[in-house]
Amino acid sequence: MPDSRGNCTIPKRISNIEYRISNVEVRNGDLPLSFLRYSTFDIRHSIFALRQNGGFCSCLSRFQYFPWRRLWLLLLVVATLSSSPVFGQYQKQPPDFGDSYTFPTPTHPEPRSALVRGVDMALLAAALGAGAWLILKRRSRTGVLMLSIGSLAYFGFYRKGCICPIGAIQSVTLSLVDSRYIVSLSLIVFFFLPIVAALLFGRVFCGAVCPLGAIQDLVLLRPKKVPEKLDRALGWLRYVYLAVAVVFAGWGLNLAIGSWHAQLGRRFLICEWDPFVGIFRLSGPFHMIAIGAGFILLGMFVGRPYCRWLCPYGGLLSLLSRFAWKNVRITPDRELDCGLCTDACPYGAIHNLRADRGDCLACARCYEYCPRCEKTKQEREMRNLVRTAEKRISNIEYRMSNVEVEKRETSRDS
Repeated sequence: MPDSRGNCTIPKRISNIEYRISNVEVRNGDLPLSFLRYSTFDIRHSIFALRQNGGFCSCLSRFQYFPWRRLWLLLLVVATLSSSPVFGQYQKQPPDFGDSYTFPTPTHPEPRSALVRGVDMALLAAALGAGAWLILKRRSRTGVLMLSIGSLAYFGFYRKGCICPIGAIQSVTLSLVDSRYIVSLSLIVFFFLPIVAALLFGRVFCGAVCPLGAIQDLVLLRPKKVPEKLDRALGWLRYVYLAVAVVFAGWGLNLAIGSWHAQLGRRFLICEWDPFVGIFRLSGPFHMIAIGAGFILLGMFVGRPYCRWLCPYGGLLSLLSRFAWKNVRITPDRELDCGLCTDACPYGAIHNLRADRGDCLACARCYEYCPRCEKTKQEREMRNLVRTAEKRISNIEYRMSNVEVEKRETSRDS
């Protein structure tokens, strides 16, 4: 029976394949033994697996029980090795100034060439595009997890947190206030690319590309629910932090109350108080590394505390994603209102059984618990298996036709 698109349904296609297999096996009796390597046994085995599993082939779900949560331990080991002097960025031989001079210890990576900055911009754009495809089209939590690990390894540990749209807020603010301060093209691209992505596809940067979010997402082991009122109250801190960071980056602070004066110059507070940059660089002030370790420890039980309550760039993307062209939908078609997604979301981003356009971090966790998503995944696997079987049986029929034509020509010549 054809479906709404005019194609035969899966059971009909399976029956058709079995009929074609029977014809091939009947005709195969007079063919040479060399043709037996094109046997239909494996196709019949695939069809049997389909019928045994109620129309679905569970053998294709080979990633279902893989211990993904333990990958972050391996990632930390790889990141530690990649941050060693073997992979260091300071490769040039310094000049000799004599025995009395000692070189200072650098606290940040040296500037990179224009070519490498172009590669960084291209990788960021590619990662955002891949994240949007995996989250909205492919609807794959496994794919999002793999992309997050790659982003953490490159943008986090290898680039030492320097591909940072979060810190770029301050540079862009200062360039708008002070015409003498000029920012590079790469910094402008790093700042605006996630914003454009949020206006188009929601917070795909937060869900799959941001290294700060990825390191918190990977360590989440036993998530605990935060009361909704407390979560909402803490969420206002990121906007306060954003306002304070913009003021300090553009103008500084100059207060006078009676005889008391406080004058603070321009400061990049977001960079100074980034809790994870010391972890990415494996160096930094003790108090900042301790704060970063505290966030990671808290992140084992509370989903992404920094992203939800303190990240100023996340607050900006949260506002913009409410007007996104496309955003996360928990189910691929119709909603079931079963409530499983609410229990699965560790970030409190599902309100009234729908993903909140501003709070949803696009992590794709809810897809794994949605019955409609699971059924759609199984249907896709089944269609792929049936399509493969149809291609193989067509190939066998084609080769059999060629052999029969050769036999007829041989008998005619004799």
